[in-house]
Amino acid sequence: MSKTHKVFDCFPFYNELDLLEIRLNVLNDVVDYFVLTESTRTFTGKEKPLFYAENKKRFKRFAHKIRHVIVDDSEYDPKTDVWQREFDQKNSVFRGLDDCRDDDFVIVSDVDEIVKPDLIIKFIKERPNAIAIIKQPCYYYYLNCQSTEVFDKAKMARFKNIESPQQIRAYPKFSKHSSNKLVKILFKWYGSFRKRLCVKLGSCVIYENGGWHFTYMKSPEEISDKMTDFSHTEYNLDKFTSVNSIQSRMKIFKDPYDRGYQLKIVKIDGSFPGYIIDNQKKYSHIIR
Repeated sequence: MSKTHKVFDCFPFYNELDLLEIRLNVLNDVVDYFVLTESTRTFTGKEKPLFYAENKKRFKRFAHKIRHVIVDDSEYDPKTDVWQREFDQKNSVFRGLDDCRDDDFVIVSDVDEIVKPDLIIKFIKERPNAIAIIKQPCYYYYLNCQSTEVFDKAKMARFKNIESPQQIRAYPKFSKHSSNKLVKILFKWYGSFRKRLCVKLGSCVIYENGGWHFTYMKSPEEISDKMTDFSHTEYNLDKFTSVNSIQSRMKIFKDPYDRGYQLKIVKIDGSFPGYIIDNQKKYSHIIR
């Protein structure tokens, strides 16, 4: 992108092959390297294939940019430390940043949280020494099934400003998954206060509508597998994870976890990535 700095796009990967392909194409022109971490086990400890490794040919156009980090050494017990296992995989992106310089830029997000390319350019030009908090509207089941939920976990900063990928992803909040009860009580209040304070002091900048969070773009069976494998074990209940329940929710565009968010089908227009607009036929299986 620039001779004076590089941009590293870092994210954990499970089996979201379509979304990985979309992400690579959307961000290719503004990212120098993609650091993809893939584990041999799920966060709940089950053995899993290395889906990226098995499908590398599909992404051969980007092979020179992709740094594939395999994680097979988590020391945490999946029965008691499922969140630490997730944090392990996210923090393992550092293994793909050996040559990252202090002034290079790092994007930290999940594979389904795609930052707008023009926002990356804007941030580097206007607020390069801050931490970017990137808000993204959420889309469930289909690329054009938009939720009222807005996600703000995608972050971007200079490498020197990142203590760890998980730290920057949680910034500027306490972790709500802390074992400390007081931290949990203070999480919502103090997290909101810190965010306002950091904006006022100029240490971070918040971008509204800064990308797209496309999630659960899978078949009901695959969504069920994901629900039973990820860290939110509180949702591992039959009313959420059964294939029949998921099919019903997809049919009426209902939030997967009864959280009160409203979902609706929207037109694929200029608010979507150009790559999706140009490839609607290719991804017709995840468009309504």
